[in-house]
Amino acid sequence: TLFRSLESRMCSRPIDYVRVNAILLKGVNGSGKTSVAAKIAAQAHLTGRKVTVMAADPTAPRLVELQSRLKVKVISAPGAEAIAKAVVVARRTNTLVIIDPMGFNPRLAKARAAFDALSQIGRVLSIGVVSALNDAAEIGELIEALGAERTIVTGLDLARRSGALA
Repeated sequence: TLFRSLESRMCSRPIDYVRVNAILLKGVNGSGKTSVAAKIAAQAHLTGRKVTVMAADPTAPRLVELQSRLKVKVISAPGAEAIAKAVVVARRTNTLVIIDPMGFNPRLAKARAAFDALSQIGRVLSIGVVSALNDAAEIGELIEALGAERTIVTGLDLARRSGALA
């Protein structure tokens, strides 16, 4: 059955908000990284964790709402150096920093190398974000090219019969 097939290939592991100091979201433009960042930040905040979101667009409506409702700190992510510094500070202050950078094309070696370097900063959990609205073969290629430790698939509610996920 479909359930057994999916169960054998996919496993669900909750994010350990206590141990992880930084989460890097990786994906193409429009994949839903900002929505995922807001949801992860809200969940971590509700578990009692101090949270900072570093975003390419800190004025995104979801992040503005998150900041106003839960008082989660949202700041700009100007570059790799600032991100590395924020990760060091997060470790020292026991804060979770969620990094929501600009989208990129993981098929381009130079862009992929830059994001892989961010993943190596230290205790940074890299999560690939892909949209189920794409073709199944394309999603498979994107997941492999992102090289993330985990993957979150967005847009399942809009995908026809979840074909891309299957």
